[in-house]
Amino acid sequence: MTRAPFGTWSSLSPEEKGWVFFERFVSMVKGAMTHEDQARNVAFATSEALSKELKEGSDMLRAAAAGGQQQLEDALKHFVKVLEKKNVRSSLRGQGDKYRWFA
Repeated sequence: MTRAPFGTWSSLSPEEKGWVFFERFVSMVKGAMTHEDQARNVAFATSEALSKELKEGSDMLRAAAAGGQQQLEDALKHFVKVLEKKNVRSSLRGQGDKYRWFA
């Protein structure tokens, strides 16, 4: 067995990891900020399902931004709820700790 030279190994799937969701969310924001025709060139995905998730998130954010402040707030609250279901681990605080990002 070889030790992990850059940290501990995580048995969580990417869909469960908070930092992976955050990276995907940033890609969605980038896609929403570009012209709709160019949004698919902003981020690359390893699967059709991931590509669809990024596109749907970008479309949701773009429509919400065009719809006004309340619609944008509602869309961002949706993403916060998704993030709250994710697992964020810290080697400083032990394995499996869940953190609440927003009060």
